Amino acid sequence: MAKPKEKISIIVGDYGPMWVYPTSTFDCVVADPRKGSKMYGLKSYIEYQLTATNTNRSVNHRYKHFDWLYERLLVKFGSAIPIPSLPDKQVTGEYIADLSPAIIEQLGERRDCYVTSLWI
Repeated sequence: MAKPKEKISIIVGDYGPMWVYPTSTFDCVVADPRKGSKMYGLKSYIEYQLTATNTNRSVNHRYKHFDWLYERLLVKFGSAIPIPSLPDKQVTGEYIADLSPAIIEQLGERRDCYVTSLWI
């Protein structure tokens, strides 16, 4: 059961029931890229940690999850609002370990801007 502070209210509007959206905003920070693997190391991927400032809970997602979200947003809202494109999956080097700290910082800033822009 949801705690009282986590409940979302529903009101009856002109066209029937509708959600009352929260008025507070939050940021989502994408950080801590890590190399992961599956199939006993045969396939590698980069996993990113997302943290929302309103909950301070972290979840991990792969680039393909961002790509999936981007495609869904384009289908649903692409003609109504501008959806920023995703940063490149790989800029240089095969894995994050091959990148310089300056490039890793730049990529993190680009991802932060991208994810934050989705919530505005």
